[in-house]
Amino acid sequence: MTSGSVALAPSASIDTSPVCAALQEASGYRAPSALAPDFSRSAHRILEVAAEPVRYASRPERVPDGVPVQLGYALNDADELELTLCVWSDAGATRAHAGTFGSEGGRHAVAQSIFMADADADPQQELVVLLGWAVDNARDTSGTFYAWHVYDIGHAGGQLQRLKLEDEPLVSGFDGVREGEPVTYPLRDERAFKAYLQDLQARRLK
Repeated sequence: MTSGSVALAPSASIDTSPVCAALQEASGYRAPSALAPDFSRSAHRILEVAAEPVRYASRPERVPDGVPVQLGYALNDADELELTLCVWSDAGATRAHAGTFGSEGGRHAVAQSIFMADADADPQQELVVLLGWAVDNARDTSGTFYAWHVYDIGHAGGQLQRLKLEDEPLVSGFDGVREGEPVTYPLRDERAFKAYLQDLQARRLK
């Protein structure tokens, strides 16, 4: 395998979660109260919703040139909000979910960017999600931890498979101040990550 190529992660396709199942029956979306967590950097607007175990969710929104995606937050056993990304088929039935994401040592996960892009050798585009966790602790550290997730949605049955980039260490990183020292993560937006994917493709073709 040449540098920069993409291979499927060893994990199996991801099945529907209880959060996604609950969101299929959800009703009563309303603006979040003043005491709600900060979702201001979310790619999709987050609302309060009556759909146990879900506390907050977006409405399903179609990614440009892609599938409808819905974000749902539920409390885990530690009373922390976990984010689930639900991906729907065009017919409205459940396709799959893209995993559940906890605090990772920061605050709740926020899906800051969701788009389609070409990330492997086939002609179909993949679903790309940028997750961010706000970090603020007493050791002069504050900022955002970022992680990119790329999913192939072209498999039989509509299941998702996570793509593993060979340059995996580059697809996550911290941006802000760490122990008093400024740190910059270069892939913290859609434009930068698309340029990164193009570079991977160019190197793969050499």
